[in-house]
Amino acid sequence: GVYNWRISIALEVERLREEAMELGRQLEDLEGQRAILCSPSRLREAGTALGLEPVPLSRVRIVRLDEAVGPRAQDEPERNELAAAD
Repeated sequence: GVYNWRISIALEVERLREEAMELGRQLEDLEGQRAILCSPSRLREAGTALGLEPVPLSRVRIVRLDEAVGPRAQDEPERNELAAAD
């Protein structure tokens, strides 16, 4: 009775230990693959292959938000001009 129960538990513990080790190896492999895929050079290659390019700084605009109103009028003249034209 008790002897068989201990053997059964010992076998289960060993099986779970081996499974944990295998999962740890898989995790390490996946982390390595993630590091490769998320590396700046890999992302640059993928973007080039997809025909993407960095946005020119002349097209970047910083908008300051007023908590009560939203974007300030003087920060977005193009949007205000479009709204006035409608």
